[in-house]
Amino acid sequence: ADMLPLSSDPCRSSHASSDLVQYLALFGLDLGAIQPEQVAMFLAARGAASYVEDLQIPIAARSEPDDVLSLRQLETDEAASLTGDSNELVGGRLPSDEMEVATIRSTEQLARIFPAQWLLEEVCPDVFYAKVAQRALLMPDWREPTGEPRDSDSDSPDHELVEERAQADRPRQHAYLLLDTSGTMNDHDRRGTVARGLALAFLLKGRQQRSQLNFRPFTSQVDALSSGSTKEEFHAIVRRVIEVANSGQTRIQTALERAVRDIRKEGPCLRADVMLITDGISRLTENPFGEENLHTFLIGDLLAEDKSMEIVRLLRAWSRNFRCVWLSRYKDLLRPALGDIQAADRQLRALAERASRATEEEAARLHRMLENIQFLIAQWKQAAGRKAPVPAALRAIEEGLAATAGRLPPAPASPGASGVEGAGGGRPAMLSAPASGQEACAAGGCSVLWPMIRRLLAALRRVLRRAPAPPSDR
Repeated sequence: ADMLPLSSDPCRSSHASSDLVQYLALFGLDLGAIQPEQVAMFLAARGAASYVEDLQIPIAARSEPDDVLSLRQLETDEAASLTGDSNELVGGRLPSDEMEVATIRSTEQLARIFPAQWLLEEVCPDVFYAKVAQRALLMPDWREPTGEPRDSDSDSPDHELVEERAQADRPRQHAYLLLDTSGTMNDHDRRGTVARGLALAFLLKGRQQRSQLNFRPFTSQVDALSSGSTKEEFHAIVRRVIEVANSGQTRIQTALERAVRDIRKEGPCLRADVMLITDGISRLTENPFGEENLHTFLIGDLLAEDKSMEIVRLLRAWSRNFRCVWLSRYKDLLRPALGDIQAADRQLRALAERASRATEEEAARLHRMLENIQFLIAQWKQAAGRKAPVPAALRAIEEGLAATAGRLPPAPASPGASGVEGAGGGRPAMLSAPASGQEACAAGGCSVLWPMIRRLLAALRRVLRRAPAPPSDR
């Protein structure tokens, strides 16, 4: 299906009503931990949340390894020892609101164990099922009037628990993300920022659903896979999304074939659906998907002269969900709200009051936060237009920033990345401004200009064909 109706997912409304400071906290970040260009990625993520909230990606089942023991309940040849109650009570009535703690006596009593013990099944299932086998799980034992036991005439078979090696499927949702980071996804028209935003929104949804996250960027080559389900692994994947460089050519076919191999073999990606985010400027040959599902987000406006319509047709046919994010939507996706600027200003002023004893690392974070607020103000004005009146609240923030900046400690001489930054440090390679033409080509900027250069060369060839031949010297 091309489109799905929007659902009433509560996550979308909560994200839409969150200011940027609150939204960054969902990723374990703040405005002092990222650069202005990366701030725009999180604005795009919040704006694009509605694109991914209603994707109906099914839950995959990850099998345990063959050597894991599982428990199975089997019937025995012996009759169960059952008892009944007579109508005569033994002793007087006891208060029914008093409780003792007892261990379970059979698997039928698992429903009565204390709720906190179910956490063991998620965190350490081996320990949980060992306790089940040993009858060591605790349950409340309410003291109630009891009857005199008597034998039962029932011949129901008894049961016993046995350990056996088996494939025990554990349902768990997966998220496998393929992100195009080729040179055509560079940020000449903000498509790179919007693509990163979609990726962040998708990963956040997977994290909130306790998914096994898998992220693999690609260009002409398929990059290394990042996987994980813990908070720390999620933060590391987010860092990689916002810092990986855009460069090189695009080979979607190679990336899709690698993704299919990943999700068909045992491992963290088994049976996962694939999310592809690309601008579609590539050559496709054969659909590598069988029963697996592909969900495609196409970024930007494609050109018919690049045979993009055929690419769109193929990706649409291969995808369970196919969606386009047109260039006309970028402005709305990247627009900060006045509440974002106000929340960021409050956070900076609160930190500035305690900045007298800040370390160099903390000073760098404060100045980066100041820079990001100035960036948000500039983005708000750009989105509103030159003739739009500036709200009084925004003017007050601009005037107060100078006073706040005066209370900050001096910025370090080279404010690089602190511990929260990635290994690359500084500004992300995707958006850094190269100082020379050679550096621009190395960063992938030349590939962005390729369509224009190609048209200029074609025009030059036509002119040269029509030009008269120069006279011979002989």
